[in-house]
Amino acid sequence: MRRHLFRQVGFSRSILEWCTFGAVLVFTALLIANFIWAERRLITASETSRMQTQARIIEENLSHQFQGVRNALDSAREAIVDPARCGGDCQNLLLHALKRAMPGVRALVVLDAEGKIRMSADDMGDRHLDDRDFLSQISQMYSRKLMYLSQPFENTPGVFNIKLSVPILDAGAHNVGAISAILNPEYFDAVMRSALYAEDMNSAITQEDGRRVLFVPANTAAMRSLGAGEDDFLLRHLRGGNATSVLVGLGGDGEKRMVVQRSVAPGDLGLDKTLVISLTRSVDKLHAGWHDLAMSYLLAWCVFAMIGSLALALVQRRRRIAQHLVRAHEAHQAETTERIELALSGANLGLWDWDIPNDSRTVDARANAMLGYPAERQHNTPGEWRSLVNPEHRDELDRVLRQHLHDSSHSFEAEYQM
Repeated sequence: MRRHLFRQVGFSRSILEWCTFGAVLVFTALLIANFIWAERRLITASETSRMQTQARIIEENLSHQFQGVRNALDSAREAIVDPARCGGDCQNLLLHALKRAMPGVRALVVLDAEGKIRMSADDMGDRHLDDRDFLSQISQMYSRKLMYLSQPFENTPGVFNIKLSVPILDAGAHNVGAISAILNPEYFDAVMRSALYAEDMNSAITQEDGRRVLFVPANTAAMRSLGAGEDDFLLRHLRGGNATSVLVGLGGDGEKRMVVQRSVAPGDLGLDKTLVISLTRSVDKLHAGWHDLAMSYLLAWCVFAMIGSLALALVQRRRRIAQHLVRAHEAHQAETTERIELALSGANLGLWDWDIPNDSRTVDARANAMLGYPAERQHNTPGEWRSLVNPEHRDELDRVLRQHLHDSSHSFEAEYQM
C-alpha cells in the first residue's frame, strides 16, 4: 500500500534511496563540521590561556629582575651620598662587586647632573655616554621611589641597551646626578625566551609610547621603530584600557597573528613608565592542528560518500535487472495463460489447477459452469475435491496418479464422475 501511494505521488524507490543517502551525507557532514569547530575553539582557548599564563610569568620574572637592579642601585646610592661611611675606593669596589653580581649588566655608572661620568664599573672603559636623549633626562629625575627607564639606545649596529637609573638628590631634594645600570639585551633574554614554546612565536617588551625595549628573537627593524603608530596591536590594546588583551590581525609582514598583550603599570615594577609585554603566534601555525584533522575527516567523508554512492548504484542496477526479469516472466506467464484460456474456451473445456503438496484445487469459471456451480465457487480446502469424486472411481484415480508421479514421462489423464 505504501509503495502504491509513492507511485501515486510520483516517487520511486530509487529516488527515496538517493534522498535518504543524501540526508545521511548531510547529517554526517554537519556532525564533522560541529566537531571540527569545537576542536578549533578548544585549541584557540587553550592557546590563549597558555600565552596569557606565559605573559604573567614574564611579568613576575621581570619584577624580580628589576627589583634586583633597584636594590643594587639603592645600595650604591647610599654609599655615594655618604662618603664618610664609604670612601672613593670603597665606592669603586662596591660598584664593581654589584656589577659582577648581575649578569647582563654592561656597566654601573655614577653621573653628575650634566651627564658626565664621575665613577663607573664599565667593561668597555667608556669615559662618556653617547645617549644624548638619556643624558637630557637626568636633571628631570626627582623621585627617590621610582627607577627611571631610558629609551633603547643602539650603541653599535644591531645592538641595543637600556638604562635603569635612580636619582642622587641633595639635602634640598635637588638633582645632583644619577646612578645608572646599563643593561645588555641578554639581561632579559633568558626570561623572554623561556616563554617561547613554538618556532613561530615571538615576544617583546614595549614602552607605552611604542618604543621596543626588547624583541625576541632579535629584530633590529622592530627595535628601531620610533612609536606606537607603527604597531596597530599596541594601539588597539591601549585603546581597550584592559590590563590584558587578546587580538588577531595582520602583522607588519602581512602574516595573520594572534597577540596576547599585558600592561604592567609603573607601580608594579617601580618604574616611571608603563610597559606592555606581548606574545604573538602565527594563526596559520596555531590552527595547523585542527586543519590537519579537518582534512583527514574530509577525506574520510569523501571516501564514504564515493563508496556509498557506488554501492547504492550497484544495488539499484541489480534490482532493476531482477525487476526486468520478473516482468518478463510475468508477461510470458500471462501470455501462456491467455493462450490456454483461448484454447480451452474454443474447445469448451474447463481448467483446474491442482496444488499437489496441499492437495487443493482451483478451477476456472468454465469448469464451475460445467458442474453447475457459480463462477466464483471454489472447493480449495485440502482434500475437499476428493469428496466430489464418485467413490467407485477414487481407487482408479489414485492408481493413475501414483503411476504418473513414479514416472513423469507418462502424462496424467483420468476420467471420473463428480
